[in-house]
Amino acid sequence: QGDFLGTWGQYFLFAALITLGAMLLFSMFSFIVLLIQSFVGYYKFSITKQDGNIQISFGLLEKHTNVFSYDKIKAVKISQGLVQRILGFATVKLEVIGYMDESGNNGADVGVLVPFCKYGEVEEILGKVLPDYTPIEKQTSSVSFFPFVSWFALIFGIIAGIVLIATLSILAVLDVPSYVILSVALAFFGVCTFIIALKALSALLSYQNNGIGISGEKITVYSGGIIRTVTVFMAKHLISVESVTTPLREKHGIASVVMHLKTNEHSNEVKVHIQKGTLSDELEKMQVL
Repeated sequence: QGDFLGTWGQYFLFAALITLGAMLLFSMFSFIVLLIQSFVGYYKFSITKQDGNIQISFGLLEKHTNVFSYDKIKAVKISQGLVQRILGFATVKLEVIGYMDESGNNGADVGVLVPFCKYGEVEEILGKVLPDYTPIEKQTSSVSFFPFVSWFALIFGIIAGIVLIATLSILAVLDVPSYVILSVALAFFGVCTFIIALKALSALLSYQNNGIGISGEKITVYSGGIIRTVTVFMAKHLISVESVTTPLREKHGIASVVMHLKTNEHSNEVKVHIQKGTLSDELEKMQVL
């Protein structure tokens, strides 16, 4: 039992396999439940445009019919999770000024315009129902990759280092066998490597996604990492532009931009990260007082 593949190595391998199996089973169960909920919740989903209003109807066990004034629509959000991006699908939601559900949150589920469609068909669908809110191509892009990972790498590195040193010190004081300490260290490095890889993927996707497109009085914001979001809104709904930077980023002329819109209390911000520092000045010119 002294070598690494002995009792402790088997325990570690069994624990890893059981954890992986449980995650796969949970993912499959969640996916099946999601399919059932989507079918029941959005059964006979339909959109009707008439007399300046948008009517959305859906539901099997509980039928919902919502009517929104075209003039009260603040923004359209096109979102894609990682799996949706791989498969080429998207969800389209409406943001409506003043619309709240009973709990006081903006009615995101009620505001679904298209629950599931091909990403390439989004522009065609919006062209028929909301032609003013068709997205335009990204005209700006993130200008540096490093800021997406710098703070995370610094904070995570410090915390992980302290935890690892403390754990190994305690094991050494307790005179734990060396192969056990090695097993713990390898497991810790494995978990850290997974977290870092996930963060690196998210940062890379954010670096590729973030940007803004402006055409006339329409603004399209591309944001998000693992979950990609395209937000389209009119400049008349823009009430404030905030530039967020650090001394180092300001020195290199880059900043993140937060746009505040006329909307509900819980969803009045649209963010785009690591852009050129003058972008906020350009957006401020489009504000309508």
